[in-house]
Amino acid sequence: MLKEPESFKFNFETRDMHETARQRLEQLKPQLKAESERLRKFGAPVEDDARIDMKAFSQIGRYDPKMIAADLDEIAQKEKLFQSQNQPEELAAKNIGELLEVTKTILFNRYWFKKNFIALRTSKFDDYKSGVDELVFDTYTRKPFAVIDMTTISKDIGVKVRRGGQIKYGLKWEKKNFEPRSLENLPVFVVQIKNEQVLGLAREVLAGELSPESQSMEKSILVELKRQCEDFSATAPNKLSADAYKEAADVFETILKNL
Repeated sequence: MLKEPESFKFNFETRDMHETARQRLEQLKPQLKAESERLRKFGAPVEDDARIDMKAFSQIGRYDPKMIAADLDEIAQKEKLFQSQNQPEELAAKNIGELLEVTKTILFNRYWFKKNFIALRTSKFDDYKSGVDELVFDTYTRKPFAVIDMTTISKDIGVKVRRGGQIKYGLKWEKKNFEPRSLENLPVFVVQIKNEQVLGLAREVLAGELSPESQSMEKSILVELKRQCEDFSATAPNKLSADAYKEAADVFETILKNL
């Protein structure tokens, strides 16, 4: 089962980790931009950091421009408040969390799971408001699921799972392209990777070659996702979500057999 979080202590080791994470985020920008360009070829409206672009929803006439502007302003205010607080612990956690999202997006799309997943980072609005970090599609069914990234598991994760994934600025995979639309009742999965492992994975992605340990982690994560299907389906908000967990379990099992 998922573990409860340990208390976060800020020390010199954590400060070094924060700085290393910041450096690797900068170094990964070219790869992330290249991945974003590839996603746009699929019709996915993403920015250069592989996040779903909220402004694109206005351009295609899906959402009221005034609503989008209000959501963007809300995000700006949240970020301004965060910067004004400027607590070392929070800054360290933010860099590590950002690096986890970036690294995992590249791993899901280029290295892991036989490239059977397409991962996009959610808009900042959905990241902050819904707590969903990533929207992932499997290439078997083209159905989406929500992913929450964590270095330590928060106590409210059960609430998010029972509520189901809700993404205001979401996408649906139609034929060969992605169509913008809101999503709800998505199956929710948790990917937990420790801080030290995040830094190591980022280093290997930068080098373009994964170690045996990283390849072993790939399988462990897939086994964990399959186990979550069994646990989370029992507390799914409705039958539709419960069935989605069962379908995802079949996908994970198929990929496991081919690793």
